[in-house]
Parts: sequence; structure tokens; C-alpha cells
Amino acid sequence: LIANAAEMICVIDSDGVFVQVNESASGVLAIGQSLLDVTCIDDRMHADDMLRQARQSKAPARFELRLVDNQGFIVESQWSVLWSDLDQLLFCVVKDVTEERKIERLKDDFIELISNNLKTPLLEMQALYGAACLNHRDLSDGVHKELLSAQKIVNRLLRLVDNLLDFRLIESGKLELVMGKVDLLDITREAVSLVEGLATARSIKIDCFDKSLTINGDKDKLLQTVLNLLSNAIKFSPDGARIKIEGKANAQSVEL
Repeated sequence: LIANAAEMICVIDSDGVFVQVNESASGVLAIGQSLLDVTCIDDRMHADDMLRQARQSKAPARFELRLVDNQGFIVESQWSVLWSDLDQLLFCVVKDVTEERKIERLKDDFIELISNNLKTPLLEMQALYGAACLNHRDLSDGVHKELLSAQKIVNRLLRLVDNLLDFRLIESGKLELVMGKVDLLDITREAVSLVEGLATARSIKIDCFDKSLTINGDKDKLLQTVLNLLSNAIKFSPDGARIKIEGKANAQSVEL
């Protein structure tokens, strides 16, 4: 079973030398080699620390190391290890996470690209449209209306960008919520106003409930959620359809 396992499985002695490796590990690890010998130079101190801690704690441990395979390529690996006092050996299951980490870096690069190359100019446009709308006295009603419409579109694009940035924060567990009393009716009406242009272009009518529903939540995140739901409803509805938004309060929750 161990010999045919997809994961790399190995056993390391008290000197940090491999005494057993399965076939899946043969391209990276070899009997008689030291773990430090196959670890990237920058990670060797970390590897040495992890081995020492695993022997001392005698509890299951997890850590990541960058290894160098037989062809000189970097292998990013995730280790699950357990030290046996009886055998004086460290039993290890090693997962190759090279592709996973590559995808994560591509995501990070994409998010950084959006943040730097898209959000910044959108913020500048938002400021310009906002200033123009505040000084609308010198503008005709038609131009002022177009400016307001353009401002809504820019705001909507900014919210979409924020959605992507929030998604990354959710994945990393770093998303912070700003909680407070909010009215779902106000949030829903604001979301409807933001998609009004999309709905009107396809002759779609949106009916909204009219009762105040106060809850404890993050206003911006709730607005993003309702906006996403409405955008999808418009996207997947036929021209001339009617979208109905209902809101009701239950004993301990509110449904939208």
C-alpha cells in the first residue's frame, strides 16, 4: 500500500537521513541521502528546525519545504510528520504542492494587477465624476443625467473589483467585517439603483419589498451580495421579465 501510494512517503532517522522511501518519492528523495541535501539552500535552516521540533514534541507536525529533485527542478512540498520514540524514526507523508502554489501565485499576481492597474484609475474617474456632479449648475439637465449614469457605472465597476479583492481575503482568512445596524431595505434599493441601467436596457422591471428590515451586518459586504444576486437575476432573465425581491423577518433571522 505504501509502495503504491500517490503521496511521497519516507522514513528519516535521528540524523536526518532517509532510511526508507516509496516509489512516488524516488524522483526527489533517496535512501542514504540527508533531508538537508535535497532541501533548497534557503530552506535548510527551517528544515533543520522542523526536524528538531518534531523529535522533541513527539506530536504530529506540518510544515512546508522547497526541495530539489533529481533533475534540479524546485519541488514545493508539504510535510506531515510524526516521531516514534520506540523506533527512533520520523515517519513522513509528503505532498507535492508545486502546482497549487503556482496557481496561488498567479491569483496573487492577478489580484495585484487589478488593484494597481484597474482600481486606481477607477478611483480617479470616480473623483472626477463626483466633482463634476457637485458643480452641475453650469451643466444642462441632460449632461448632468449622463454624468450621474457614468458615476453609477464607475461605482459598480469598483464594487466588482472589490469583490475580487475580498474573495482573495476570504481565501486567506483575512477578511474583516465592519458590523453595525443596517436596513436591508436601504441596501436593496441602492443595489436596484446601481443595476437600473442594465435592467432598463432589456426592459426588465424590478419590484422591491417596502418594509424596513434592520439587522446587524456589514453594509458594504451586504450591498455587494445583493448587487451580485440582482446582476445574476438580470443576466439570466429574458428581455421584458419581472424580477421580484421579497424580504421577511423570521424569529432569529431575515430572508431576502
